[in-house]
Amino acid sequence: MQISITRTLVFVIPAAILTAIGLEQVLAWIEDPKKRLAALSEGLGPTPRRLIVAFLILLVGIRIALLSRESSNSFPLLALTFILALQVSGVLERWAASFTRADSVTRPKLWTFSSTFIALAAFVVLAGANVRMLNDALTNGPLWFRDYGMGGMQYGGFQIFDIVDQYKREHPETRIIFSPDWANGTDVVARYFLDDFSSIQMGSVRGHIVQKLPLDDNTLFILTPQEYDLLLTSEKLTDIQVDRIIPYPDGNPGFYFVKMRYVDNIDEIFAEEKAARQALRESILTINGQEVKVRHSFLDSDFQDKSMALVFDQDPFTVSKTFETNPFVIEMTFPEPRTIEGFTIGIGIANVRVTLRCYSEAGAEPTVYTFEGQGTKNEPELSFDLPAATEVQVLQVEVLDLHAPEQAKVHIWELTLR
Repeated sequence: MQISITRTLVFVIPAAILTAIGLEQVLAWIEDPKKRLAALSEGLGPTPRRLIVAFLILLVGIRIALLSRESSNSFPLLALTFILALQVSGVLERWAASFTRADSVTRPKLWTFSSTFIALAAFVVLAGANVRMLNDALTNGPLWFRDYGMGGMQYGGFQIFDIVDQYKREHPETRIIFSPDWANGTDVVARYFLDDFSSIQMGSVRGHIVQKLPLDDNTLFILTPQEYDLLLTSEKLTDIQVDRIIPYPDGNPGFYFVKMRYVDNIDEIFAEEKAARQALRESILTINGQEVKVRHSFLDSDFQDKSMALVFDQDPFTVSKTFETNPFVIEMTFPEPRTIEGFTIGIGIANVRVTLRCYSEAGAEPTVYTFEGQGTKNEPELSFDLPAATEVQVLQVEVLDLHAPEQAKVHIWELTLR
């Protein structure tokens, strides 16, 4: 993960100040090098202590430069290291002294420029460099960095919304579903560029792949390349028609305008998938130092076992959530019976009913306890004590969100047994 540009902008001011200080020194040398050499020659010159410090600077600077992974960083570091070492060592002062004490025959002729000439020359050079940089940014800027999606420059804005607005005027009967996956806050961007934000719907084709949603001939999807690849691999959609492709600045496809329909047996496919998701998943997790067999609801994650482990990782900032199941069921089978006196559960700001079914052994009649509570922003965890200490080998925890429908995502941040 890379640092965002907004966090590095603070370095612009000190960088500009240091650059101006360095440039001022360079221009002073160019204006009257003889005067600067004379001032430099008045130094003490090299001493053992200065030479040792300069040698240490070389060692440290070269080591840091070699550790840099990018040559654009290592070369400037090496240059600065050698310049600083020469300055500290006193070698430059010795060289300046020998240069200024040479006889008039061997001493090179040095120039002297007026401060006005130096100022005008610096202005012309810097202004020209700025014009050159501006022209390069306007001409080649879109090609400096080729990651145009969510993790990069999030290319789009007026470029795509102007096309969307024009398409909507030409096809007023079309329902446009525009992917939000290419930028942060795409709904805000859409409200800014579109006169009528209600003319489009922000959504991903993933929704139509996960569950059956309204889809007809007048539905147009605007997809990112990643979503288009996902669409091609899906067995639920067919008759995929690409209306147009909006390219990125480098010519690669950026946005696909696509129409499609469900396959004929789509109802059977979704019914089979839903039935499969109702079955509890099984994994082996380490809980309080024990290897515990855990059966749990189908989770909203590509890594089911890893996601379930987040409930027991003692980190209140990691969360596990069901895919579409309310309640969230967790069944733990311990290698040996253990005594439970209470538990703490992180549920955010939800209003939940927690049901514990405690089995002394597999197949036995359970002892059932029910608790209810409302989490808050300041107190997202609920803590309950059992009416009596209970010995269990199989413990089933059922977390029901009282204000959510049956097909909902139930979140659990942490579950700790006492």
